[in-house]
Amino acid sequence: MKFLNYYIVILILVFGITVDLAIPAAEYSGNTYIPRNKIPSSFADWRGKDMSHALFLDISNVDALAYTRSFAYEYVNSSGQEIILVISHAGSYHYPKVCLSESGYVMHDLEDEEIVMHNRKLKTSVIYTENYGDDFISLYWVTMNKEVIINWTDIKLKQLYYSIFDKDLVGFIVRVDVPADRSDIVESIAIAKQFITELNTSINNEFSDYILGISNHDSTKVSITK
Repeated sequence: MKFLNYYIVILILVFGITVDLAIPAAEYSGNTYIPRNKIPSSFADWRGKDMSHALFLDISNVDALAYTRSFAYEYVNSSGQEIILVISHAGSYHYPKVCLSESGYVMHDLEDEEIVMHNRKLKTSVIYTENYGDDFISLYWVTMNKEVIINWTDIKLKQLYYSIFDKDLVGFIVRVDVPADRSDIVESIAIAKQFITELNTSINNEFSDYILGISNHDSTKVSITK
């Protein structure tokens, strides 16, 4: 039995490597660029500015396609609270914990959060990131054809499924960062959830489905228009 289990594991590994090499990556359709005009620069008590270039200053270290498919805004409210919203095309998806750790950050997994809004529920992953005082909380998730997915394995399986069956796929990875330290983690998460809730009411329902997941209204057509 011990050897049987061993051979099963080997077969699974070989199959996984074969699939990874033989099957092309999932093709993302629709408008592969972030439609910036659909993300308001100001809403509720938030005033924002485009930080896309500032976040990717060293272009030589960033895949050109990922760069042109990324969007970043820094928002500040009247209380001085800061938020950074990053939206990237899911075809450029990288696991945030891997990317940040390679940049010297130390990350701590926190409990997933659920945000209940008037027209949808959104579940997000949460990490607390430390780097010599440059600490922040991140709420992040991936959408694929308006379905929210936060488990990395599920994300890769979805990509594999759409690739095998040659299905259309529109996907984004969304991240909301809030400056934080160990003493105010709960408050920082609350600020992020408030921001997401107010963003939800400030953008077009069709596009909000793509970045926040399907809402209670019927909107199932997979397309993005400029």
